[in-house]
Amino acid sequence: MRDLARRQDGVVGRRQLRALDLAVPQIDGLVRTSRMELVSRGVYRVVGAPATPRGELWAAVLRCGPQARAAGARVLCLTGVSGVPADAPFVVLTRPGRRVRGVDWAWRTDPAPSRDDAQLAGLPGVTPVRALVEAAVTASAEALEDLVDACRWRGGILARLDELAGRLPDHAGVRRLLASGLVDRAAPESPPERRLLAALDGLGARPQIWVTPRIRVDLFFDAGLVVEYDGEVRHDGPAGRTRDRERDAALRALGHAVVHVRSGDLARPAQLRRRIEGILDALDPGRGVTAAGSADNRDTRRRPTT
Repeated sequence: MRDLARRQDGVVGRRQLRALDLAVPQIDGLVRTSRMELVSRGVYRVVGAPATPRGELWAAVLRCGPQARAAGARVLCLTGVSGVPADAPFVVLTRPGRRVRGVDWAWRTDPAPSRDDAQLAGLPGVTPVRALVEAAVTASAEALEDLVDACRWRGGILARLDELAGRLPDHAGVRRLLASGLVDRAAPESPPERRLLAALDGLGARPQIWVTPRIRVDLFFDAGLVVEYDGEVRHDGPAGRTRDRERDAALRALGHAVVHVRSGDLARPAQLRRRIEGILDALDPGRGVTAAGSADNRDTRRRPTT
């Protein structure tokens, strides 16, 4: 029993104890003598074991019985997605027909146990993309942005969304993610990048463009301008500065101008916009003149209201 509890963050299920040949009176005796405490129906914690976010997941999965799997934002944290709190919300997927009462966390029946099963160091869970889809059902708009951004940095997760959406087209989380625009391949990758794109709206910026097979830039203008947002985390260290210099040199060798934007620039969006407009005019003096009456050109030249 000790080995089982150690693997499960101090939490064990009544079914598991019975499988270890402990009789019901023995289990009740462990509770009565304060060696175990009841944390949920049919689920116990070894007395003295610390309560942890992972242990809470174990207790929820065991409470939901066979075929239950952990999902939601907390599972993203367990799979190595940085920036997601260890105590983030979670949901447990249960087998069809299973109902769970008297709990303070979310659960949903999964009508068709699918290919999304994953073991999280022994904990029954789902793949990161399924975890994101389940989190998307109830996450706030701000939390959903943060989760999608974190998944982009982790890499590989959003690329699997199309396949999952094909299998679960009516899933509420799938529908919300696809409608949000956050998972578009050309979508900005962070809140500052979204503010940057909004500040330059109408100038012809294209986000997340692969300029070469190895270089993707935050914003690209057909006039030959690259605008990069330098986040303080990835760009301030020596490695980040070296990576930026090498990328800028490669872009300039291709004939592109490169502008770096930081958080202070985003605090002055009108000033930033004028700066970028000036650079675009210098790069392409005839910008917007040759098609001066067209709707497309008017969109490109519009100014923000003040």
